Amino acid sequence: MSHRRSILAAFFAVALQVAASPAAGATPVKEVQVVGPRVHLIDVVPTAPAAVATADLGPAPAPGGSRFVTQEELRTAAAGAGAKVIAALPAAIRVVRKMRKLTAVEVERETRKAVLATGLRRGVTIAAVRAPKSSEIADGWTSITASVPKPPRRAGRVPTTAALTFSRGAEILARLAVPIDLDLAAEAAIPDIAKGAALTVTVKAGLVEISAAALAAADADIGEELLVTLRPSGRVLRAVLTAPGKAVIAAASSASSSPAAPAPAAPAPIAPSAPVAPSAPAPIAPSAPTAPASSAPIVASTPPPSRGAAALKGSP
Repeated sequence: MSHRRSILAAFFAVALQVAASPAAGATPVKEVQVVGPRVHLIDVVPTAPAAVATADLGPAPAPGGSRFVTQEELRTAAAGAGAKVIAALPAAIRVVRKMRKLTAVEVERETRKAVLATGLRRGVTIAAVRAPKSSEIADGWTSITASVPKPPRRAGRVPTTAALTFSRGAEILARLAVPIDLDLAAEAAIPDIAKGAALTVTVKAGLVEISAAALAAADADIGEELLVTLRPSGRVLRAVLTAPGKAVIAAASSASSSPAAPAPAAPAPIAPSAPVAPSAPAPIAPSAPTAPASSAPIVASTPPPSRGAAALKGSP
């Protein structure tokens, strides 16, 4: 029984080795690393003619992922770019994103540069960067930006996190959270303008500028938005602090801050009236025949005799 088990174990071991080894004569799948967001023919076939080198093979895999490009896809892309035949095309190619491992020193250096580029508040400095031992990031980035939460208004050391974004143009390759410590001096607790302080607000609309006196409705630093109360009207607007005692309001902001006019009430729906039956015309009663009016006899009137005639008649 034990002999039979040993034979079966040996058989399975050989079977696993055969399955793991490539078949005789079979070409192993080639792996290619790409940097950009798209895969081109020249990336996977270095011997491609220059006329079709930029033939597009689709999007590159996401960082950490991979995709296979078949021989048929290569031929189709080459034919679409005008190439008739390309010799020695592989059966399939595995495309992966090229990765780069950053050491702790490199992460700290890039973190400090990116955080300082954001423009820390007056009296705030970077005390320490607690970078990880190593970080693997998709290669090919062209810019690194950082986002740091607004520190509190108090003196002392404050732990926080810098969120780094590695980008290549409009494509975001990776994000990395790096713990940092900030040192806040006594002046960091003083805002550039305090709540209730007077300031001059300028409204810009094209080439026209109008200035007015206002009061700050909240503490703010230069570059931050704050609410201001115009004097003496009391109207509240949103502005951006540009310098100590000065703020700017865009024309669109002032228009949006004004109270909106109430929307006109929708007209009440008119209920369809019931159809009115046409009224039958009232019968016209025949009028009684009227007797013809008898005409009065016309009497001929004799004109009165003139004075001359009367005189002639009276003379002998």
